[in-house]
Amino acid sequence: MRDKGFTLIELLVVVAVIAIIAGILFPVLTRAKLQAKVARVHVELKQVGAAIQMYSDDWDGSPPLASESCDSVNVDDYLELPPPLYDYIGTRRYYDLFNPGRTYKYIAPGPGYVNGMLSRIKIYVPTDYPRSEEECTARRKPEDSPIKWAVWSVGPSGGGDLFQFHDYPDHRYPVSKQVWYPYYEDGVIVRLSDGRKSP
Repeated sequence: MRDKGFTLIELLVVVAVIAIIAGILFPVLTRAKLQAKVARVHVELKQVGAAIQMYSDDWDGSPPLASESCDSVNVDDYLELPPPLYDYIGTRRYYDLFNPGRTYKYIAPGPGYVNGMLSRIKIYVPTDYPRSEEECTARRKPEDSPIKWAVWSVGPSGGGDLFQFHDYPDHRYPVSKQVWYPYYEDGVIVRLSDGRKSP
């Protein structure tokens, strides 16, 4: 009389079926996890945007000063959230989920700090904004720019080279939708002062 149990062939078939199902489900689960992370980033950028607006309301419409460094074009050091903003955000640091240990990025045209010295910061905005199908031009004055500030995450790519579009005026971070995730696989997740955001 045959013992109850699985033969080696039956076990191999079961293992193969499980492997096939896992192979089908793994990309779906990975994609769902990424979309959940993107959704959370959108929520946090909205909260940061609300804090910037509160700051602006208290300072006659002027957003906090941005700070950038030409000496260090490392993605880790590029345009961190300004410290005065934390009076409106609270104790939470709002670290970028796609750039661990670093805050979301922030820029505002006009006065700001470049290499630690008071200077003027520019933002690149498409000339046909909000359609954003033409090249970007530098806006140095808040009154000349349709965008008063922008906050963004480096996106699923982890930032890569934030300056890879430096020589291509039609592809400038962070306002041009051509560099927004998911339009562009390595793009950024953005929220702008006029309420526009990446999908």
